[in-house]
Amino acid sequence: MANGAEASPCGLFPHDLVIFREHFLAIESDFVRTLPFVEVCDANNGTYSLEYMKILLAAGAEVDILTRYLAKHLDPDPEKEYRRLDKKGEVILKNFPNIGMCHVLPANKMRVKASQIVIAPWSDWDGNEDGELDCQPPRWWTAYNDVKHDRGNSFSSATLWNAMSAMAAWLVVLLYLERIITQDVVMFDTQFFRMNGMNSRRIMARPQEFLPDFRI
Repeated sequence: MANGAEASPCGLFPHDLVIFREHFLAIESDFVRTLPFVEVCDANNGTYSLEYMKILLAAGAEVDILTRYLAKHLDPDPEKEYRRLDKKGEVILKNFPNIGMCHVLPANKMRVKASQIVIAPWSDWDGNEDGELDCQPPRWWTAYNDVKHDRGNSFSSATLWNAMSAMAAWLVVLLYLERIITQDVVMFDTQFFRMNGMNSRRIMARPQEFLPDFRI
């Protein structure tokens, strides 16, 4: 027990989430610093760089960690290691079948072209009425692994779009984890990424507002 709170089934305390939140904001700041050099628009989605590689690798690693915590919270079976994304995805999608509907957008203050961007980072995950779960790896996840394991041949996969998509996926998973662990309103200011349905950059983890699996 820490600070009077009990650990969640995945072993995290509510206050542990602060460091995850701060890490997201730090990497998001790195992304924002690229905006004067490469405009966020469809024409530049394939632009790749060392900076995008750094962001993609950081975001992909955090998604790997947070999805493991999320899966362990939902199914804390000590026999399961939850190392593969598809296996973690089966647990997550079974409990949150609408996570693929989460849309992430640039903040309102961004330029017109950027404001037209909509990212659905988990749209590749889907379930059907028969209970079958489709947890194919998202394209940004494949790019992350390609860059991670075969950087020399896959550097061109470290693109603007893949970096943004990985950041968006990170934000979605972070908010789901915040919601189920804290059972409360969580607020923090983002610079670029926001959830669809928010009127400002401020993230408020009220489930009925923008996390589709918690809507009343």
